[in-house]
Amino acid sequence: MYKYEEIAEDIENAINDGLLKAYDQLPTVKELCQTYNVSKSTITQVINELSNRGLIARRRGSGMYVKSIATEADSYWNKYNQIVNDAGDDARGGEKPVTIEVYDFNVVQPEPAVCRALDLEKKSFTYSVTRGRKQAGETFLLEYIFIPLELAARFKYEYASKPIRTFIERNLGLKIGSAHKSVRAVMPTTEERARMQIAYGTPLLEIEQIGFLADGRPFEYILSHYRGDKYEFRTVDSL
Repeated sequence: MYKYEEIAEDIENAINDGLLKAYDQLPTVKELCQTYNVSKSTITQVINELSNRGLIARRRGSGMYVKSIATEADSYWNKYNQIVNDAGDDARGGEKPVTIEVYDFNVVQPEPAVCRALDLEKKSFTYSVTRGRKQAGETFLLEYIFIPLELAARFKYEYASKPIRTFIERNLGLKIGSAHKSVRAVMPTTEERARMQIAYGTPLLEIEQIGFLADGRPFEYILSHYRGDKYEFRTVDSL
């Protein structure tokens, strides 16, 4: 976790714990620099992060204030910029453990669209992983993952049921930089309907994601298919 993320999390915890309430004014940039012993550029990143999370509002010439929505009793916006279980299944009976089932693990020549996304030559090879995430015995997410062979030659089947990014950072010693995402609705295949046990005509929420290393190289291409009858994407825009 970067320093600015640690500071942003510390301030978010202060909001969640009630130490900072709705409409409270945050310390100035100078005061935050002194409190956390960091540079102005780091605090600027902190402010942008808190703003992107929908926790603060900036008033020109006045300062930064905690938004009322950040301390609402209604937890609807406690999760943002991510996929959320809109059906509320996560909240009933507490958070249930998630398991990963690997359906397919191969080395393939991917389709041209995947090669373009990963900046690969047409006849390049990638690892291809198809897997499902389950909660309480129900498959709520199907993932189709492609990783360049030349980048991750040590990738094995045992890693396919674990977080891919953990392998990239811990096993390969590479630093992850960013991810580009697109969100759309798609119809499931017959196989997907069977695996997710959903009715004919139920759409899926598709997240297309390209992950980039800190040096700009793409390291993963993922299509994530969530149950469209239970999941939605929530985001907060800074206007």
